[in-house]
Amino acid sequence: QYLGYAVQKTNFFARPKTDISIMPNPVFNNASIIIQAEELGDINCVLLDMGGKTIRTYQFKKSSPYVQHILDMYNVPKGEYILSIRGATINEAKRILKQ
Repeated sequence: QYLGYAVQKTNFFARPKTDISIMPNPVFNNASIIIQAEELGDINCVLLDMGGKTIRTYQFKKSSPYVQHILDMYNVPKGEYILSIRGATINEAKRILKQ
C-alpha cells in the first residue's frame, strides 16, 4: 500500500582530504611543509608568534596533489609558533617549535 511518501536522493559531499605536516618539528634551521590535497593553486602561510604577531610569510603555488616546500626559519628566534596555512579550500594551523 502506497502511503504518499516520496523517496528523495541525497548527496553528501565529503570535504576533500587534506594532510599537512611540518618536518622536522622541532625546527633547527629550516622546515619543510608537506601538503597532500587535491586542491591546486596559491598557498599562503603565515608564521605567527603566540601573541598573534606575524613573524614571516611564505607563498607558493601548489601544482600537484603532493607538494613539499622549504620554510626558511634560520633567523626566527627560538620559541613556539603557529603556522596558518590557507588555500582555496585549505584553512589549517600547525604548531611549530623552533629550537
